[in-house]
Amino acid sequence: MRKTLWRVAAIAAAASIWLAPSSAAQSRRPEDLVDAFVAAWNSHDINAFERLFAADADWVTTYDVRDDGRANILADLKETHEGWAKSSTIVSSKVSVRVLRPDVAVVHFNAALTPTLGGTPIGRTMLLVAVKHARAWSIASGQITKPNCPSK
Repeated sequence: MRKTLWRVAAIAAAASIWLAPSSAAQSRRPEDLVDAFVAAWNSHDINAFERLFAADADWVTTYDVRDDGRANILADLKETHEGWAKSSTIVSSKVSVRVLRPDVAVVHFNAALTPTLGGTPIGRTMLLVAVKHARAWSIASGQITKPNCPSK
């Protein structure tokens, strides 16, 4: 009987570790997506981006570019990070969150993008629509915009 209980406990523990999402995938609050996005960008790790986006997410990077679905978003990000952004970094500021429902939020933040080491930062504003599934938040939709007004 003890061996059976021990085996059941061991199997349950192993299953919980195997099935649990990685800590990098866990965004407990919608604003945590900002730090995770910045970390993914600065590490140029496409797998880190994968954990941020919902499977059916959409992403708008410029006026005429829209990626539908995580696979297309990741392909675009991979091309970007193998190209002009391979040594870029971003720093976030002015993070704001508006919770629309307990499982939906809008996240805005400014991003200072430095295209190359020692380069001049370019200001961008990011808009994310965040959704909560189980205990973690992910990006359902996002858009990068170029601010056209002077900073306060």
